[in-house]
Amino acid sequence: MNRSGLSDVKAVESGKVYVISKEVTTGPRMVVGLLYFAKWINPQLFEDIDPAGIYKEVLEKFYPGEVARGTFGYPES
Repeated sequence: MNRSGLSDVKAVESGKVYVISKEVTTGPRMVVGLLYFAKWINPQLFEDIDPAGIYKEVLEKFYPGEVARGTFGYPES
């Protein structure tokens, strides 16, 4: 948000910038990315959803031994 040239972008001006990792936007993990989008679009409706926690559960159940490292959606809620 502090990069030169972005100061006039409406999303930056209003503080509505969202970042998502491609790791959770493709393939079977895409459901986690959709949860991030849902929470960003309508936070009140999805306030009880924790995309990062669900991603951890997905990894534990379907990808044994793999650990979620980093941030996959920002802001997280």
